[in-house]
Amino acid sequence: MRSCLSFPSVAKARALLEGNAYALRDVLEAMTAAGLRATELVCVAGGAKGDLLRQIRADVTGLPVTRPDDVETTARGAAMLAASGAGLHPDARTASLAMAGPRVEPVHPDPERRALYDGLHARHRDLYAALKPLFSA
Repeated sequence: MRSCLSFPSVAKARALLEGNAYALRDVLEAMTAAGLRATELVCVAGGAKGDLLRQIRADVTGLPVTRPDDVETTARGAAMLAASGAGLHPDARTASLAMAGPRVEPVHPDPERRALYDGLHARHRDLYAALKPLFSA
């Protein structure tokens, strides 16, 4: 019987994380083209608890990646919006700054992996362009 953590399964799981990071990089590049510049990424939810997701995102995007101490942020976000709506804070941004919890130290991109991911991201974009006509078929 094969273990569910066999090498092919681990490689597939990593490929999913990398594919997600490439898509995130595409969004960040579109934001930059629109005149917005990200300086840090903040990961939330269960996947952010481990270092691997944050390291891959840092290496692919070139940005430091951190997470809140408490990664289950859905309720906190709802409370921020409610506080803003109830007039406790003038807007959602002010509420988020006042109510956000502390963050862990960021994971920084590794220059060697960053260079490798630059090439892989270019291949990702080429593959996306080649397959795009099939998306609406």
